[in-house]
Amino acid sequence: MIMDKIVLWFFLSCKRQLKKPFFLILLLILPAGVWMFHKAEEESSGKISIALYMDGDEWNEKVAETLSEGEHSFEFYQCETLQELQDDVAGEKAECGYYFPTGFRELLKEGGYRRSVKLYVSPSTVADKLSSEVVFAGFFQVFGRELLEEYTRTGQPLRQGRWTDRHGAGTNLGRAGASL
Repeated sequence: MIMDKIVLWFFLSCKRQLKKPFFLILLLILPAGVWMFHKAEEESSGKISIALYMDGDEWNEKVAETLSEGEHSFEFYQCETLQELQDDVAGEKAECGYYFPTGFRELLKEGGYRRSVKLYVSPSTVADKLSSEVVFAGFFQVFGRELLEEYTRTGQPLRQGRWTDRHGAGTNLGRAGASL
């Protein structure tokens, strides 16, 4: 009995509202507006852009590929020249940029890796320290695999003189933001 009265009240209210043209227009516009907001959200990825310049080195390209394919909140892209990287960071197209020199792999194996990767930073960025963690995690995905292969092949880790930093290559970041 009570349920019948509620259903009748709902039906009569809807019938009265549907006769008003403003309500009909609003009824059609609301779903369209929600759909447009959804599309606008899909277009912007919400990821922070990070520029990479790998100096044409094949091993560095492998590191860049690992970073580009990773699941994280950064969008890595490669620049053709170091000047392009610097311009993108200065123009705030990228929050920061990393320069991996040619022969970086050999520098790592010889122990001369300190300050070899240059970080170019936009003055307004706050993502440089977090992106450094992601960059070196991607870097160690590639280099760690090589270390493991060498260890299984020779049965020895890298010799003491060649790898002295107990934290790995996390200290080889040189800040070049001031030189922009």
